[in-house]
Amino acid sequence: MKIQSKHPAELLIDASEENKQQILSDEYLEKQSVETLARWSSTLNNWRWPSDMIGKPIGFDNLKWYLHCDDKRKGREKTRHDFISPVMKKIEEIIGDKECLRWHHLNNLKRTNEEFEKWWAES
Repeated sequence: MKIQSKHPAELLIDASEENKQQILSDEYLEKQSVETLARWSSTLNNWRWPSDMIGKPIGFDNLKWYLHCDDKRKGREKTRHDFISPVMKKIEEIIGDKECLRWHHLNNLKRTNEEFEKWWAES
């Protein structure tokens, strides 16, 4: 998925149905370090927008995380998932699932790199 480039001042977008555009550029993400991208992926995975990542949609903190099946029948509204999912997919495309999981294990689960590598090899 190609994420459209935007000037940083234009990145706080209206989180409404008619605004389907993506909020970050591939180039912006590709310029970040592996550690930064892995940390951002972990934060996004917890339904939060990283404080040091540009492009937080206006009203993001008030959006539902995702829609349940019953909600989808009532009409489509934007959710956090709509904004987070394409960014997480792009991050995983850039650094890979292993680096995202490594950051999670070392920082959230407080495991050592050796423990992570053993877990990864056994998985």
